[in-house]
Amino acid sequence: MPVIVTVVPEITAHILLSATGNPEHVAALAERASRMGLPWPITGVESNRGTLPESEEALYASLGLSYIPPELREGQGEIEAAAAG
Repeated sequence: MPVIVTVVPEITAHILLSATGNPEHVAALAERASRMGLPWPITGVESNRGTLPESEEALYASLGLSYIPPELREGQGEIEAAAAG
């Protein structure tokens, strides 16, 4: 039987990212958010940016990072590379 999960819009991008990144990648993003003074998961209301990240791309951008595709979310330096552009 399939499992149906309902996710509130404020954390949809975060849930997608967490489901497609390995634990090291997700932990590094959470640490980056903490250093920036942002909550994890990041929502537009909590980050005082006016809009919530409606996509994974927007979520990475809120962390000052280029988008990292799911197949590269390994916790092997991809966050540092995204930060460098």
